[in-house]
Amino acid sequence: ARREAELGFAFVTGGFLSWPDLFRPWIEQTENPDAGPLTRWFQTNTFYRPPRVSGPLKRRPRGIFGTLPPLEPDPTGRPRGWAAPGPWTFARLCEDPGGKGPEKLSRLWADRLAQEAPALRAGGIGSLLLLEPCLVADPPRPREGAGLRKAYQSLAPVLTGPEDGIWTFFGDATPVLPLVSRLPGKLLGVDLTETEPSRLRNFPKGKTLGLGVLDPRTSLPEEIPAIVSTVRT
Repeated sequence: ARREAELGFAFVTGGFLSWPDLFRPWIEQTENPDAGPLTRWFQTNTFYRPPRVSGPLKRRPRGIFGTLPPLEPDPTGRPRGWAAPGPWTFARLCEDPGGKGPEKLSRLWADRLAQEAPALRAGGIGSLLLLEPCLVADPPRPREGAGLRKAYQSLAPVLTGPEDGIWTFFGDATPVLPLVSRLPGKLLGVDLTETEPSRLRNFPKGKTLGLGVLDPRTSLPEEIPAIVSTVRT
């Protein structure tokens, strides 16, 4: 976070870069999910342990924010950003031995995120981003989309800030724009390595477009001129 501030980032991360994967601390601070086997994270050279859901998802007393190191105040006043697995991504990537199905799992996880939000805000988190790669890599069918909208209703009181919202990657965002336009959150991030910029002309009104300009599938350094060209396009 200190290095991000030195580089002039508009947001600095809220202390989660040391996590083993996106799900692990949430599993540890939530009753009933256990960590599943080591699994490849999409088509990358990184791995995660999927949550194995065995019952209702309840916040443990310490909460997710209690797992973080103390956050040093930023003298510039930059808000701190926070990322969490979104409801659809949680539902599609977790193990479901009880056969709850993606719609119910989405609702359970949305409720769990809503439980944590007050502590995150109180701890100085200014931007809440729900990471939803499965929205574009494994999009919901129409009926599932209706269920997902219901799940996100519990997050409407949470995603109220100008930089709160949903971030997609690992796929073309344009097919799901009609669905995402009906979900809460001001910010919507798209992966420009997968999404043709010209197809974003019908971007939902009332949403702020976030541009993902780095290839999420590579761990190699990317050329700055190529990144600049992507942004200008």
